[in-house]
Amino acid sequence: MTLISFPHPFIGCLCGLLLSFIINKVFLKLDMKVSLEDFFHLFLAGFAYGMTSLTLFSSYNYLTGGSATSIHFIYPALIFILSSLIYRNRPTRGETIALILCAFGLFMLFDFSNSSSLRDIIFAVISAFTFAFYSIIVERSNISYMNVKKSLFYICLTASLVIFVYTLIFKSPIYIDISFKDFLFLLFYAFILTLGATLMFQTAVIIGERNRYSFNSRTNGIIN
Repeated sequence: MTLISFPHPFIGCLCGLLLSFIINKVFLKLDMKVSLEDFFHLFLAGFAYGMTSLTLFSSYNYLTGGSATSIHFIYPALIFILSSLIYRNRPTRGETIALILCAFGLFMLFDFSNSSSLRDIIFAVISAFTFAFYSIIVERSNISYMNVKKSLFYICLTASLVIFVYTLIFKSPIYIDISFKDFLFLLFYAFILTLGATLMFQTAVIIGERNRYSFNSRTNGIIN
C-alpha cells in the first residue's frame, strides 16, 4: 500500500541535501566534522524531520492540502504542551490564551465534510507531533550551538535515510523518470523548503532559545 503522494519527499530531501552540501563545502568551506554526541542529537532531529515529511505527504491521500496543513500547524501548541510537560515550564497567561486561540482557529479552518473517520486525520496529527519533537530537539540540544547550515546538512542526510528505509519496507515507489524541467522544479522546491523555510525556522528557534537563556541569566543575576 502506497501512502505517499507525488512528488515523493525522498526526492525533495535528496535535492535539499545536495544543495546543502554544495553550499557548505564549495562556497562556505565549512568543517563538517561533528562529535558523537552532536551527531546523536542531529540524528534525532533528522529522524523527526523525515517522519514529518512522510506523514504529512501521506495525509494528502486522505485530506485536501488545506485541511491536512491546518492540522499540521497545531505543532506550536504541541511544542508548548510538550515543553511544559518535559521541562516543567509553567505557562503564562498569554501562552494559555494563545493555545486556546490555536485550538479555536483549527476548529474554524478544518473542513469536517472532507473527513469521514479518524484514519483520515491521523497522518496529519502525527506530522504535527514529529515536527514539534524536531523543534524541541533543535532548541534544547547541542544543535542550538552549531552552525545552522552545517546542522541542516546532517538533518537532511538523516531525513533522506529515514525516508529511503521507509520506501524499502513499505515498497513505496520513488518516481525517478522525470523530465529535466521537472528536476529543475524539484531543485527549486528543495531550495525554497530546505534552505529557505527550514533554515529560517531553525535559525529563529535557536535565536529564540539564546535570547531566552540570556534574559534568564540576567534576571537571575539581578535577583541574586
